[in-house]
Amino acid sequence: MDRPFFGPPAKPSHFLAFPVYRNEHVRKHVEEFQRRLLADSANVYGLDKTIFMNPWRLHITVGVVGLDDEPPSAGFRPRTVESALQLLASLGGRITAILNGKKLRVALDKIDITQREYSHSMEGQLAHVLFIGPARVGPNAPLRRVMDLVYNEFKNQGYISENRSPHVYLKAGYSDSLHIDEHEVSEAQV
Repeated sequence: MDRPFFGPPAKPSHFLAFPVYRNEHVRKHVEEFQRRLLADSANVYGLDKTIFMNPWRLHITVGVVGLDDEPPSAGFRPRTVESALQLLASLGGRITAILNGKKLRVALDKIDITQREYSHSMEGQLAHVLFIGPARVGPNAPLRRVMDLVYNEFKNQGYISENRSPHVYLKAGYSDSLHIDEHEVSEAQV
């Protein structure tokens, strides 16, 4: 993987994420939390079932990658789903070493909102995204070390052009009132 990429960074198009939806225990708790919120929806302005994310989409976002729309010129390698998967697979041994052969465990002990905006008509703040995640992830925690490894390798190889937040979130957590068009940003389990 030492050939350079062609042209400027590609427009962000896919999420690089660790799947969480495979954990049935987490999915069931998310579903129950959503059910309880909806049961009390009269107390929360704008809350209805259409803004909730499906628990089968739960993931921890590492970064947003940009893949090439068109084949690059001769001598350059493309940024494709396949090449991204190859890069991720090449990190397997290093990830296993970080985890010392154990499963990655993450405490989901923080709930917060992002993308706040002030509403004059509501006389307060409106929130667009409710998320959960770990309250603290220290620099030597296995989750941070794995995320840093994956993020840095993908950034060094030209897949990621953005700078990521220092926080770790469980994205697609509970609700998103912005209703992102799923055709605009596709998700690949990379």
